[in-house]
Amino acid sequence: MQRVGERLIFSASDLNGFLECEILTGFEEEAARGLRLRPDPDDTAALIARKGEEHEQRYLASLRANSLDVREIPRPQ
Repeated sequence: MQRVGERLIFSASDLNGFLECEILTGFEEEAARGLRLRPDPDDTAALIARKGEEHEQRYLASLRANSLDVREIPRPQ
């Protein structure tokens, strides 16, 4: 969604987003009107990476808690 003058221009993705979540569309509209800041993509990527890592660690712990033989492959730095 973008603002051109006083008009809001909607894309196909915006319409699909509306069908998925009206609240998100409201946030997007506020951002397009300059009333809200959009999240920084780098912050969002870091959050997703952190949550993924936390999930993997919980899953690994559950495998070990069930006495399963787990082999870890070291991650490259």
